[in-house]
Amino acid sequence: MRCFFITYFNVYKLSSSSSRWKLISNQVMISSLKIAVVAVNGDQWDGYPAEYDRVLNYIKNNDINNVIFLTGDIHTSWASDIAADYSTYDSSTGAGSDAVEMVCTSVTSTSFLTFTVPISAIKFFNPNIKYAELSKRGYLLLDIDSDRVQGDWMYMNTVATPTFTSTVGASWKTDYNDNHLSSTTPLSPRSSMPLQAAICPLTSSIPNTDIFVGLHCYPNPASQNISLQYYLYQNKQLKLKIRDSKGVTVFEKKLIHTDQSMKFLSLDISELTKGIYFLNLGDDKQSITHKIIIN
Repeated sequence: MRCFFITYFNVYKLSSSSSRWKLISNQVMISSLKIAVVAVNGDQWDGYPAEYDRVLNYIKNNDINNVIFLTGDIHTSWASDIAADYSTYDSSTGAGSDAVEMVCTSVTSTSFLTFTVPISAIKFFNPNIKYAELSKRGYLLLDIDSDRVQGDWMYMNTVATPTFTSTVGASWKTDYNDNHLSSTTPLSPRSSMPLQAAICPLTSSIPNTDIFVGLHCYPNPASQNISLQYYLYQNKQLKLKIRDSKGVTVFEKKLIHTDQSMKFLSLDISELTKGIYFLNLGDDKQSITHKIIIN
């Protein structure tokens, strides 16, 4: 079985894909979330209706099946049918749905949703939303085979200690060519991990080393400050250098890390002139270089 996983979202690649499932890594919730006619969060796809119409109409008009949006960021759990035109959508059967969305909650961070509208009201105004849970912490267990894609929303009894137990809060699936969600039974526990599925095509601009993974530099271009984010595998002293286009080092800093965790660093670059620079992070044996632009 082949899966098409889009890390840099280009919807026009979907129509040329021969993959059985099309999994779209999506940062903010694409499902509409409204109370009456008012969007709850304009920072998700509700705030970009023209872009939503372009994406969903392309999926619908090109008869692209088995599209699944995998989303996080909102720190809560959701499972929804997604339609280009909700006026023709039947919430009782799923007819008219063009894709589905599974939204994973956060592992430890609390929810930032401050409204107190009951979930029953959320579903009343948004009948395409099949499941919502706004307080529990956990993760989404995704299982894919040739016939269906299933998500189990797993919730932990505590995030205060490294020791915890997890339980299934909900299980939803989409069957092949159905393009809508249906409730199902939780996955059976496994005694061993399954073989890793082939991912085609896999495109990623995130470089890795044996020391750290996922070095991000943002914003890029930058003007006053630039931020770095990466996950450190080892307790390590790293060197951070910024060189100009001629190879001259214009910034240098030693970073001493004493734990394995996600690292965040903000750099003041206001004294650097406009131009192209190369940011290098690593040790004496291996490093990663990013091109950055200062404007």
